[in-house]
Amino acid sequence: MRTHKGIALFCLLGAMFFGVSGGAVLVAHTVSTYSGTCDKLDGFPGLLQSAGFVPMGNCKFVNGKCPGPAKEACAVNGKSGHCVAQVVNDHAVCICVKDKISR
Repeated sequence: MRTHKGIALFCLLGAMFFGVSGGAVLVAHTVSTYSGTCDKLDGFPGLLQSAGFVPMGNCKFVNGKCPGPAKEACAVNGKSGHCVAQVVNDHAVCICVKDKISR
């Protein structure tokens, strides 16, 4: 009987590990997808944004829209970038994309 309890405990711990690691991957993917968004998000990305996991950009909107191809300067977490209008998961959002520094 002791062996069955050990196997059941091992299977339970394994299932919990895969559940937690799957959740961590989902959070990491959502953060990388929506990082630098200048709009207030809703749903799960909005929850992560309000908790401080998704950094918010500071794009200046023109007539309520993203500046577009004008490459308006912005910042995310103190790093300079430019504003870009992108479609993410069927939603048009304004994202502050960090400038890449050439070497």
